[in-house]
Amino acid sequence: MPPLPIQESSCPIDWQPSALAPVFYGYREYTTADGAPMTVRVYYPSLDGAPDGAPPLLGCGRYPLIMFCHGYCPGEPLQYQKWFELPAQLARAGYVVAVPQIEKIDGLPQDRPEVQPLLHGLLDWMRAGWEHRDTLLPPPATGLAGHSYGALHAGILATTRPVLAVASLSGVWEELSQQPFPIHQGAPARLFTWGTNTDSEAYADLPPQYWNPVPQPKYRVLFAGAEHFDYLYDTELRCRKLRGPCPFVGAYTTDTVTMFFARYLQPEHWPDLSTKIDDSLIPPTTAELAQNLTPEQQFFLGGYLAGVPAFNDSSRCKIALRESPPDLIEGQLLFYRDNTREGVGDLHSPSVIGQGGWQYLTKVFSGGDGILYAVNTQGELLFYRDHNRDGTGDVNTPSVIGLGGWQHMQHLFGGDPGVIYAVDDQGQLLFYRDHNRDGTGDVHTPSVIGLGGWQNMQHLTYGGDGIIYAVDDQGRLLFYRDHNRDGTGDVHTPSVIGLGGWQHMKRLVAGEQGVLYAVDDLGRLLYYRDYHRDGSGDVNTPQVIGNGGWQAFSQLTYGGSKILYAVVGA
Repeated sequence: MPPLPIQESSCPIDWQPSALAPVFYGYREYTTADGAPMTVRVYYPSLDGAPDGAPPLLGCGRYPLIMFCHGYCPGEPLQYQKWFELPAQLARAGYVVAVPQIEKIDGLPQDRPEVQPLLHGLLDWMRAGWEHRDTLLPPPATGLAGHSYGALHAGILATTRPVLAVASLSGVWEELSQQPFPIHQGAPARLFTWGTNTDSEAYADLPPQYWNPVPQPKYRVLFAGAEHFDYLYDTELRCRKLRGPCPFVGAYTTDTVTMFFARYLQPEHWPDLSTKIDDSLIPPTTAELAQNLTPEQQFFLGGYLAGVPAFNDSSRCKIALRESPPDLIEGQLLFYRDNTREGVGDLHSPSVIGQGGWQYLTKVFSGGDGILYAVNTQGELLFYRDHNRDGTGDVNTPSVIGLGGWQHMQHLFGGDPGVIYAVDDQGQLLFYRDHNRDGTGDVHTPSVIGLGGWQNMQHLTYGGDGIIYAVDDQGRLLFYRDHNRDGTGDVHTPSVIGLGGWQHMKRLVAGEQGVLYAVDDLGRLLYYRDYHRDGSGDVNTPQVIGNGGWQAFSQLTYGGSKILYAVVGA
């Protein structure tokens, strides 16, 4: 598919640059005299062939912001200028990349506490003080990357700022004693690269106790025999003692990092870019790119994505290990996290927290606090618990808390803590309470709080504070309120807050604060917001936060704390 045309009259070309349709790049240095909190070189897309001071490509849409943190090279006064090829290619691919000179990078982050505030200040200045700040997408459209100690700082920063992707190049994680461990927190996509040379890369290794708890999506690439500074193989460095056998480690990494950010961090006019990037992050060849580009666009391809072919053509270069997120298998229970809950970003590449068999369960739904309820083929109500709630572990071995008959319910969904709503085969809305919420007891003897007609609803979901959303057989979105929330009263007389078309949704799940997630007939995950939450207004105009494939899930439920659980299976 060719690059998406854009309609902005101020753009001198008819497309916004991306990883699949690059341009040239430019850069400029900024100092404290310009208002920056530290010296920083900023790379950006440009049409000029002479990069130093080249004018940025303006008026073609907004770009994500990436910050790269260099590591420590003793005796090297201008380390930030040594990292050139990586930010330059990212700028060609539609990113603005800030590469600061970090003065106190000669020790672990816990020994250099002054660095983190400076990095925070730089991110703030880029969006509030940089002269071309209007070209930047707002948070969380941010990526972080770093090498060695710089990778540690980037990883820590990702636990305190909204970011979508973090790349760690030979980050010396085994040197870090900080707990909780930064790379085990949150759910940005993560890429790790390092070499197998045990002398220079000893602390950059990620043994199982470090790697396994990293939430998905996660990638790692190990270069056979590579040294700590082989990313800058041909660059003169005062601290360099040895070079590994392969001169193309840096070029291969540059291509991989470019594809990584393209997969998880898209320029404004490329909302579906992630679907065009291979899950493995293997880039297309220049010839493959050219097939989808006009002659004008092909003009900018020179020297672009040349690293992987050069690496593969050299007998001196080998990959020791390359790992991507696992393929999904029917019956798995998946864990997603919507980090923003603002209708931005793209939810994909989940963690697998249930290894199989979930396709045989019906009506899987959340009870909050990591609790998942499900009905098995015998009609029993099961109680599961996701103890970790971070995308790790294996959810299995349920308790039986309902002894039978649950298979006859037309709808089942969770309410307030311990509350279970059900629609029976007579169309009544029932109110159950799981008093124990620990997998013990027997949930039975409901109250009737809706006297009939509920079997005609296509979707039912709980929105907090007694709110129940429903989609009727006319495709309208309805707003009900269970005012008592104790099993008494009669829930009836809804308001219409969605005027039609909701019957085409494959799934409908309410989150917190008026958020509604829906899966449309194209398999996209949509984000709606009921701003009023009082039965007034019209809920419409969604944002797309999952670009495809969501129709493959037989179950979808919101677990609180930004968590979405899904079951693979039609």
